Amino acid sequence: MGAKKPVSKSLQKVKLVEQPNHTLTLFAICTTENGYRLSWLLNSALSLNLQRQELNFEELPPVISKLDIFAEAQNNGAILLPNKLEPSKFITSKHKQFDYLLVLHQQLTDKDITLIESTLKKIPGIVATIQITELEKKIVEFVNLF
Repeated sequence: MGAKKPVSKSLQKVKLVEQPNHTLTLFAICTTENGYRLSWLLNSALSLNLQRQELNFEELPPVISKLDIFAEAQNNGAILLPNKLEPSKFITSKHKQFDYLLVLHQQLTDKDITLIESTLKKIPGIVATIQITELEKKIVEFVNLF
């Protein structure tokens, strides 16, 4: 009886890559307005239906549940979030000079995005706005809470 040769199996590494969310468009907004007034201005200019959300989620940290968040009632609607969580904590620290983040859960073309950005810049009370194209994982996770 012959001895069996050990079969060598090559190990394969599988890298899991999370697919980017192409239906998430994010704008950073610098404004002189508070959240209520800004949500009203956005509703008027972009035909949105942003309403203040009461956050009573026990699983959310207190700093998040105290935020003034405005969202549309439908699932995957628009969301307006304050960028500043605490005096030195931001949702996106790369854009800490911006006061709010407007999240749109829609498939938008480049033409749509350009039109929205142009409309945002014309709203009185909005000082500056930019589209955030590099979505950090923590931003996407935070947005998905709402």
